[in-house]
Amino acid sequence: MYSAAGLWRDASKVRALMKEKGLIRNPGCSFIEHGNKIHRFVVGDQSHPESEKIYTKLEEVIGKIREAGFMLKKEFILHVVE
Repeated sequence: MYSAAGLWRDASKVRALMKEKGLIRNPGCSFIEHGNKIHRFVVGDQSHPESEKIYTKLEEVIGKIREAGFMLKKEFILHVVE
């Protein structure tokens, strides 16, 4: 919430406190249904049997999005990215 409000110092304090207390955020997770089967994807996990093909296709789609002129909306970034 602090990050979304642009309160970076407060967000940093919360992250430091979480680290100090040993708390871990749950990683982002997505689900997709394909061919009557549900597939689960977790940030950083490449254990899916088709992950190489999936990431190759993802890079292709991202390239097409950039070619089309996609502009990142920085107000939705929830942490400082250099």
